[in-house]
Amino acid sequence: MHLIGPPAARATEAIVLSERMREFLGLLCHPKGYTYKEIAAIMHISISTLRKWRDRIRDRYGPHGKTALALWAKENGLG
Repeated sequence: MHLIGPPAARATEAIVLSERMREFLGLLCHPKGYTYKEIAAIMHISISTLRKWRDRIRDRYGPHGKTALALWAKENGLG
């Protein structure tokens, strides 16, 4: 699988995420296939917060799109 983003950054950086961001990724990877709206309701936060977290993860580590983000999280033991 080819991830978009700077390969050097992915290879050398440890994955640093808050517990809430990890919780978000776990729900994103849940077999039930929660939507962002459902995840936001479960976590009692706004959808815009989820989008900010998604964008931060994308900017740091490279996965673009919901499916790519879920696959990246699973590959890295985060979901």
